[in-house]
Amino acid sequence: MTGVQQQLLSNQLLQQLVNASPASGVSSAVSLIGQQVTATSATANLSNGSASWTYNLPSAASSATVSVANSTGQVVYTGTAPSFAAGANTFSWNGQSNSGVQLPDGTYTLSVAATDSSGGAITPTLSVSGTASSVQNVNGTTMVTVGSSQVPVSAITDVGGS
Repeated sequence: MTGVQQQLLSNQLLQQLVNASPASGVSSAVSLIGQQVTATSATANLSNGSASWTYNLPSAASSATVSVANSTGQVVYTGTAPSFAAGANTFSWNGQSNSGVQLPDGTYTLSVAATDSSGGAITPTLSVSGTASSVQNVNGTTMVTVGSSQVPVSAITDVGGS
């Protein structure tokens, strides 16, 4: 009887190890491939002169400025946000600096500074959207490639939405 109990306990522990392994995160996220996905993220990849983010304003803004920083944190573009409306707004960037220089493909980070009519700060939520094309384990974190950006699977907020 003791031998059977030990075997059952061993099987339970083995199953826990399998479930906790990084590969199981990849296996469960594989079903995202080919799906339209939205993920909370301020970073996007500039690819072929195009990068796009969604910024969601919780209330209408009286002013809003977008800034794009390169991978070293240097701000390379600043401009007026395309919309001050409450809700989801899209900012598409052509990869050009304020001086008109085309910047190289790579990872860029968007920040949005918005204020309401009384001058109070509005904090937007930033996200990227696209088709999930791959899933992989990066340093123990399951990452999904969304469009041309990699995001943790835990950052995904919508699958199959429009």
